[in-house]
Amino acid sequence: MMPEDKSPALGGERAAPPDGADPALSGNHAIRHMRRWLEADDPALRYRARSKLVALYIARAEERSRDGDYLGALADFGAALEINPQSIVALGKRGVAHVQHKRLDAALADFSHILGLDPKHALTYYNRAYVRSRQGDLQGAIDDLTEAIHLRPRNASYYNNRAVAYTKLGQFAQALADAERALELAPSDALIY
Repeated sequence: MMPEDKSPALGGERAAPPDGADPALSGNHAIRHMRRWLEADDPALRYRARSKLVALYIARAEERSRDGDYLGALADFGAALEINPQSIVALGKRGVAHVQHKRLDAALADFSHILGLDPKHALTYYNRAYVRSRQGDLQGAIDDLTEAIHLRPRNASYYNNRAVAYTKLGQFAQALADAERALELAPSDALIY
């Protein structure tokens, strides 16, 4: 844990370090409050402010998305990514928002970006496989699901979805093998049946 900052905050006032937003602040107020810390002289404070701001923007984007404010959600995911362009969480959640609003090319770009940053992110392969399948790229979906299975071999959903893709391509032997493996891993999962 970092020591508390005893130096005056921006504007000459004393304030707690940005390990969390002031409990009295919420939403826009918390974001404005935390943005002040981006200009702090102390690099540790700037780093903590950046991390917290990214989390606040993501939280507000998720809330906006739930409320049906897709453009507001995208703006907040974008703001989070301006602060930290390598935020896998922001990219992933923005990709999911794109899928929900049928912007599959944008979702594909976000998921591919994540895999460029972290090629061992199994859930992102799964998400990108979903997008590729929706776009008609069944072989690309199978390739992504194969990588997800390589990374997380005990995830029944990965096998199940690959079985569906194999079936659509008429590759019934591979589909059956994956369906059987999915049932072995999750025999009580009704979605697999």
